Amino acid sequence: MTVSAKDTVDTAIASDFIVIFGKSYCPSTKAAKETIEELDLPEEHKMKDFELDLMRGGEKVQEYLEELTGHSEMPNIFVQGKHIGGHKELDAAKASGELERLTHMKE
Repeated sequence: MTVSAKDTVDTAIASDFIVIFGKSYCPSTKAAKETIEELDLPEEHKMKDFELDLMRGGEKVQEYLEELTGHSEMPNIFVQGKHIGGHKELDAAKASGELERLTHMKE
């Protein structure tokens, strides 16, 4: 049975604490992953990442993400089901304290 792009995305967003959809060669994806890794989250809150250029159906996943979020660039980041945006938006959320709030690191 083939899993659809919609199912892949919707399941990851609903079940994983932090999800990054990106591309293996993308500098912004790499930088976003480094930002998330710097948070030093507990194991149960580690990010799940999808490198769309390396996975079967990655183009369809990217198309669905754009339809879902309106964000066509990579990466596409979700924290606790909330769409953050890309790397620039992740950095802005970190600078404003929003990322810490979303990850429950700061009360």
